[in-house]
Amino acid sequence: MNHTNEHEEHIHMPAPSLSPLLLAAGMCLMGFSIAPTIFRVPFIVLGVLLTGYGLYTWIYDEVRNAADVEDSGAAH
Repeated sequence: MNHTNEHEEHIHMPAPSLSPLLLAAGMCLMGFSIAPTIFRVPFIVLGVLLTGYGLYTWIYDEVRNAADVEDSGAAH
């Protein structure tokens, strides 16, 4: 019997996240603010807030995932 899968390298995959979608939606809203309508200011405000929140949650998720990988790597 050949036990080649005993030493397989583990590839870490990040957890699913809505952060990229939030970031894209915020940037899209800011893009809509180019049109000269009465919704220009709300689009800018919502776009900036959604972009900032999406960016914050994405960075937070990545930092947390990196810490989890370091913790699991130290346990081996």
